[in-house]
Amino acid sequence: GGGSGGGGGAGGGGGGDGAGVVVRLVSNVARTQESTPGFTARYGRRVFPYRLKNIMCFQECGDDTDVAFLSLVVAEFGPDCPEPNRSKAYVSYIDSVQLFHCAGCALRGAGCRPAAECSMPDRCKRERKELVRRVLMGYLVRGRAT
Repeated sequence: GGGSGGGGGAGGGGGGDGAGVVVRLVSNVARTQESTPGFTARYGRRVFPYRLKNIMCFQECGDDTDVAFLSLVVAEFGPDCPEPNRSKAYVSYIDSVQLFHCAGCALRGAGCRPAAECSMPDRCKRERKELVRRVLMGYLVRGRAT
């Protein structure tokens, strides 16, 4: 696990099965957005520099593969950006898929076989939702601190 782009654990691991969860910043690109015609007519033409980031969660399968189950895309406007976007962050996309498997599930750990049947679908879904909540809250708390 780990991979390029940094990252860190988000819980959900343990149990000695090698199936931890890793959060990774997989994309961090500088971009600009020009004001829309309606905005320009009212406030004047502006260019808004921002960073478009894609943060993803992966479950380590113990067989040297990682399975992505969450993607969070955010646009971060820094302190040098003109108002009204100065120092703002917008979540433009968040999605998760049911490829996360909790400890005790037959699909947890080695293989992460997507074609097999999940043995604990309700528990896996609950734990995946909790991980999604933790990642989103962690991002929002981190954003407020910077």
